[in-house]
Amino acid sequence: MFKRIISLFAVLVSVIVFGTINVFAEERGMNYLYTTTCFSSLSVSGSTRTCGSCITCPSTTTKIEITQTLQVRDGNRWRTSQTWTKTVYGYAYDFFNTCTLYSGNTYRVASVFKVYRGTANETIYVYSDTKTV
Repeated sequence: MFKRIISLFAVLVSVIVFGTINVFAEERGMNYLYTTTCFSSLSVSGSTRTCGSCITCPSTTTKIEITQTLQVRDGNRWRTSQTWTKTVYGYAYDFFNTCTLYSGNTYRVASVFKVYRGTANETIYVYSDTKTV
């Protein structure tokens, strides 16, 4: 229940800040060791395009490393378009970046979260739904 509340709150904040959220994906039903919830998003609102990677962990989490990649479909594979990284010493973070999308292409956001509890860690891969512009 708490995960749903956090997820709904994250969507609500995105809608308020960006006006609309067009692409959203969340890892559901996973049994994480050190992570409560995480998701990737690709938002298009007017001329603003935003990549999002959000994570919430228990307070015992010591560090989160986030790698956020905007990917573009290139035939049958995904090619990296833009990449951002962030290290957070805490247990929650909403990582948003403005990105460039070109018409006629299909995009998604790939988020890699490496979550630490002391020296122990887990790595989680989350992909947004695709968006064609």
